[in-house]
Amino acid sequence: MWISSDAKIGNMEGADYTAEVWNNNVYASVKVAVNGDFNPKDLTEDYLILNASNESGEKYDLKQPIQSDEDITITLGSKREITKFVVEKSEQNPIALMSLPESTDYPAEYNPTSRAWEAKVTIDETGIYDYYAEYSAGKNSKTYSFTVLMNPDRFVKVEKPTSALCKQGLTYTGSPQDLIDESNLEKEGYTITQVQGTDAKEYEVKAHLKDKFRWSDSSQEDATFNCTIGPKTTTLTYSPTTKLSVAKGSKGTVKITAPTEGTFEVTSKASGTASVTFTPSSGTSTTVTVNGVSEGNTSLDIKFTPTNNNYATKTDTYSIQVKKVLTTGVATEVIKDTIELDGGIIGVTTDNAMTTDKGASNIREYRYSGATADNYVTFNDEKWRIIGIFKDESGTEHMKIIRNELIKEDDFPTEYTANGTSFAIRYSGGDWAYWNSTKTGTNYNDWTTAGLMYWLNSKGTDSSDTGYLNKIKSPYKGMIEENAKWYLGNNKYGSSGDTTVTAYTNERDVSNIYSGNKGTWTGSIALMYPSDMGFSTDSSYWSSTKLYSFGSTQVNTTWLKEGHTTSEWFLSPSSTGSNYVALWSIDGSVGDVTASSRYGVRPVLYLKSDTTINGGQGTSGQPYLLQ
Repeated sequence: MWISSDAKIGNMEGADYTAEVWNNNVYASVKVAVNGDFNPKDLTEDYLILNASNESGEKYDLKQPIQSDEDITITLGSKREITKFVVEKSEQNPIALMSLPESTDYPAEYNPTSRAWEAKVTIDETGIYDYYAEYSAGKNSKTYSFTVLMNPDRFVKVEKPTSALCKQGLTYTGSPQDLIDESNLEKEGYTITQVQGTDAKEYEVKAHLKDKFRWSDSSQEDATFNCTIGPKTTTLTYSPTTKLSVAKGSKGTVKITAPTEGTFEVTSKASGTASVTFTPSSGTSTTVTVNGVSEGNTSLDIKFTPTNNNYATKTDTYSIQVKKVLTTGVATEVIKDTIELDGGIIGVTTDNAMTTDKGASNIREYRYSGATADNYVTFNDEKWRIIGIFKDESGTEHMKIIRNELIKEDDFPTEYTANGTSFAIRYSGGDWAYWNSTKTGTNYNDWTTAGLMYWLNSKGTDSSDTGYLNKIKSPYKGMIEENAKWYLGNNKYGSSGDTTVTAYTNERDVSNIYSGNKGTWTGSIALMYPSDMGFSTDSSYWSSTKLYSFGSTQVNTTWLKEGHTTSEWFLSPSSTGSNYVALWSIDGSVGDVTASSRYGVRPVLYLKSDTTINGGQGTSGQPYLLQ
């Protein structure tokens, strides 16, 4: 017969003995009443679960839920021989998180000190587990079982989400925006409800735990973090666009416009060069008066503080140039006297280099180059631009100018009759014209017989000549050099085509002429050369970049882009074939198309050498005045 080690022997308070003490030489007699027959019976008693503890020694009552993720030692109060100890998932109310392999055996070892069998069981996940202890003793063998309920409140811990889950770099657009990337809405252990925002500010976002999860700090309330929509970058616009030029002793104005209401503050970096008259003001725009004090370059410091939090505060600078007072004089000399890189004319040397050295002896011609050229001039009561100063064969210098805008559709006639031929000029539906719609002579691309040449120079044969030259007002018409020599050499395109420098050479090479064409033409009004456009860009592109591969990068460095609102004709024929002419495409590249196509036209002409300037600064607001 066996008794539990916890059984008390004796009946006096404080004097009872346990079996262990009994075993240590404390003697007593035990009277046991036995009833029934003495035949062998199947054992019916269950194992007595004496205790359970984790490795830290913390006790568990296995009748109550316990935590997982730790090793539990089960002690069974029995001296019977334990053959195996099995842990299985219970079929009662299984929990999905359970991952312990079913029917897992753990060894049970007898502890002679405690006279109990002990099995160490690893609990991996929350769930309900059945424990089976099997024993064999003589003829009797029995499997006893008991179920341990793992703590249903046991949760997987996850880190709280942070603003790293927000969409980054959001700025105000005026429309609602999602603050969380879709891939971040469903995360392990929690979900995030999408939040939208419109205004520039911080927005609170909540993350809700899924079932059976807790935050790493053991809390379970919804976690919050902030997502931000930043203010929109404020862009200020200016008139004039990039720089104001004023004469020494004179005044000019700059209009500054913001996209929203706010406060403007404007000061001059160097008031000794240019002072400003300005009172801090509020609104969407302000006007600053700039006083030219002494020659030189400076800038304005501008600070705009929006009253609308959806826009960011903007600090900016704006260029100011104070030029010397121009005196009345021969136009070519006055313009050459403004030689400089920023806004003024430059020299192009005989080796196709750029120089601002006024005294350089190898200057071949003077050209305006760059995006901010102050080369506006009033001609025919319109804005034109100065291409440059060029010498004719006698060495006499002439100013070459181009209309700032394309000729409008209504200014073209539908047909134009000249030299016994009726030419289609206007193309209905756009500001376009045919270079030459009808073949005259050998080729379509001979400028000397082109319909556009006849019309621009008013060489019609009808009684009411509607040609362009006849529309030039007096006294401007008298300023035109009517015997200017124009070169008609071919240009080459494609991967083996011209750069600006080689185009300049080919345009003037009378041996580089398509069979049947004339090499030169003498007249009043024509078109610009491809090299005129090329030399107007930054000098770094003159030799390095073929004209056919020009794009927005190059075009953004030329003042000609202001009037380049559609593809437009050049003067030069193409070496491709007898009906092809050079074209400046709207994307900036130089190519060639048939002369009977329709594209934009900007007249170009030379002024007589004795034309003078009697006012103006060359800016858009103060163009040079001619006499």
